[in-house]
This record gives sequence, C-alpha cells and structure tokens, in this order.
Amino acid sequence: MEYIDLSYEINEKTQMYPGLFKPKICKDKVIENDGVNIKRLSIITHTGTHIDAPRHFYKNGMTIDKLPLNKFVGEAAYLDFSNTELGSVISIKEIIKFNDLIQSNDIIILNTGIYKKYSTDEFNTEYPTITIEVANWLVKKNIATFATDATSVDIDGENIIHKILLASNIPIIENLTNLNKITRERVKFIALPLKIDEGDGSPCRAIIIQG
Repeated sequence: MEYIDLSYEINEKTQMYPGLFKPKICKDKVIENDGVNIKRLSIITHTGTHIDAPRHFYKNGMTIDKLPLNKFVGEAAYLDFSNTELGSVISIKEIIKFNDLIQSNDIIILNTGIYKKYSTDEFNTEYPTITIEVANWLVKKNIATFATDATSVDIDGENIIHKILLASNIPIIENLTNLNKITRERVKFIALPLKIDEGDGSPCRAIIIQG
C-alpha cells in the first residue's frame, strides 16, 4: 500500500486566498526556559489544505464538528484534468466521461493542475473550476465530498458553486497538492478536520491510500 500526502504545510508563507489572514506562528515555550517546546498558532479555519462546511455560506448550515465522518474518509474517484488550460471552466461535456467511474457516496478528487502554480500569483487568479451544470450533476450523483487542488471552486464573488454543493451538505476540500502521484482512478481518501465547535471549516491533513 502507498500513502500519499496531499496537504500543504502550514507556516507563515502558506499561500492564502486573497484578503484572508496569513498564519502567524511563534514560540510560546522553549526547552531552555520552560523545559518544553510549545508553539502558538494563529490561523483562520480556511488555512492551507482545508475543508469548507455548509456553515461557511449558510447561517444555519451544518458545522464542521457535526458533519459525519464518512464525508472525510472513504472511496474516492480521481478526475484528472491536469492539462486543463489555466483559468478555464470544466464543462458537463468534459466531466460526463467519468460518469461510470463516479459512484454514490464517493469523494471526488479533481486535479486541475493549478497546484503546480502554488506560490505564484496565478495560483490565486487562474485556477480552473467547474460550471453550475457540473455542480448540479454532482449533487444528483450523490457524492459525499468535493475536493480540488484549486484555492476555490468559484471564480467570482457570488460563490454559486460553493452554495450548490454546501446546500446539499457536500463539504468542499480546497488546496490539495501532490496530485501527480495519484496513479489510480479509485483510491482511499482521508481528510480529517479539527473538531471545532460550531466551525465553518477547518484545516485538514489530506492523504490517499493506493495500492
């Protein structure tokens, strides 16, 4: 079995969606003075590789601590669009070829290829996403979770894709990396969030198991 880490490190250089608070990390205690090493983290719930819960866009939406664990652990279908042109939108015509691959309650892993642009301006401005039609189609396919290497599933301020998926209690995982290491169409996926009370989201450690 092969275990592949799909997560970014959290540090003060972590690339954030424009306008969001960057992580701050400092030493709270050190061995020389306190006998232990402890770091203090100041981060938002949407830092690095993270999960959006329905509460992110809906006042009474399900929170990260209430979402069932099978949203974060399970069978995943890998959709490889790594050769997609920067800034493009993936249409229903393109995604329908994976119809037989995607099963009910699958976690979807979408590789747009944008993770290769991490640490550049293009990562936050030229990421591919999906159409409204594709989002509605995935809801009808009864997927469990939608995961992508992009920093967002929307390219405008209306956040329609977020709202379509989250309204159906389909969490969204953003900022995956290392997707070139996936060699199978179906893999085991794990991305556990912190159990944040009433949380609208959480950083996570996303991995796949293939073999």
